Amino acid sequence: MGTLSLKSPEKAAERLKSNLNIIKFRNKTPEMEALLTHNDPAGSALRLQKDADQTAEDWICATFKKTFDPIKPLPLASGIKEAALKLMPSYINPSELASFLRKWTRQAAYFKALAEPGSMRCDLEGRPIETVKDTHKKWAEEMLLKKKYL
Repeated sequence: MGTLSLKSPEKAAERLKSNLNIIKFRNKTPEMEALLTHNDPAGSALRLQKDADQTAEDWICATFKKTFDPIKPLPLASGIKEAALKLMPSYINPSELASFLRKWTRQAAYFKALAEPGSMRCDLEGRPIETVKDTHKKWAEEMLLKKKYL
């Protein structure tokens, strides 16, 4: 029994139609397994595979547009990763979310948001939670100067 990738959806549909009970997909979710073992029409299984290929960045930016706006990011509240992990679909790897958040919080626009006077840390929905501490503002300003973003 071979492994199918999303690169060949026609082949996957063909194999599903031929009543194979188990097809190995990369990032297979329990929902996909249930559909595949019941010989669900190919369209549903392929749609789930497409969802499984969604990245942590795709998911968080689409789900929390206000907080993760690439033009005007908001300073994130502490514990944001744990909050996102609770809501994140099971097919997304938690380490991918951690990598995305590291990258997100090290961009110039994020440093500028931290350094703004009166800036507030926000939850996933973009609601202000707490004021950014002066030490964090100073650190953001130093990072902007160090990386020559200013």
